[in-house]
Amino acid sequence: MSKPTPGPWILDLDTFEDGYAYLETPTGRAVALVDEVREADLHLIAAAPDLLEALSMYVRLFESHSITNSSPADKDFTGYLAGKARAAIKKARGG
Repeated sequence: MSKPTPGPWILDLDTFEDGYAYLETPTGRAVALVDEVREADLHLIAAAPDLLEALSMYVRLFESHSITNSSPADKDFTGYLAGKARAAIKKARGG
């Protein structure tokens, strides 16, 4: 599997008028050409690399700290959140 284009991704809304929007890197490398998508969805797509990085950092932090002083309910909830985060990261990476 190939790796995704590293972020940040920039959304070029100036092109949205012609029915298309372009996502590109700061150096101008094309990431995607998108048509018929709501502007809010385009912003979410453009934020994908940043969201993946933040979520990956959260999981690394979670895995490096024990939660031994937490209540069983807190441990369950924290474990649930970490599981959701791991699943989202896997999905983002095509797994």
